[in-house]
Amino acid sequence: MIEQLKESFLVFDTKTFTRYLKERDLEDSEKFVLRELFGAKNIFITPQILAEMAYFIEEKFGGWEEDEIEILLKIFEKYVEKTAILQSDAMKKFGISDASIIILADTFSGVIITYDWKLADWCRKNGISAFHMHEIINFV
Repeated sequence: MIEQLKESFLVFDTKTFTRYLKERDLEDSEKFVLRELFGAKNIFITPQILAEMAYFIEEKFGGWEEDEIEILLKIFEKYVEKTAILQSDAMKKFGISDASIIILADTFSGVIITYDWKLADWCRKNGISAFHMHEIINFV
């Protein structure tokens, strides 16, 4: 499953990025899955997720480490227009940041990786490929 995902257009939510970059007390299986997924060649982020993640990291952890910036520099960024976000059903349900990754995944046939069950379920019900991290961890 992980190898198939690594070949996909991957779109991570804020929590997935921040757990990979900052959390040090993860279970071994979660560390393994995150390391594998972040080794994929096609990882995408939106400016909205980047801004949300930056705020969270600065507030919770006091800033960035150099290696974390290097990781982010390797990730592709795709812009999602504010009109598309604000007019989407996803924005009303999940807010601006998550709506941006839903639109991105939908537009480019991507796969959302998230820690949010509600988001993953909604995406699947609406024809967008999404996995909760625990589904992937349990598969491994």
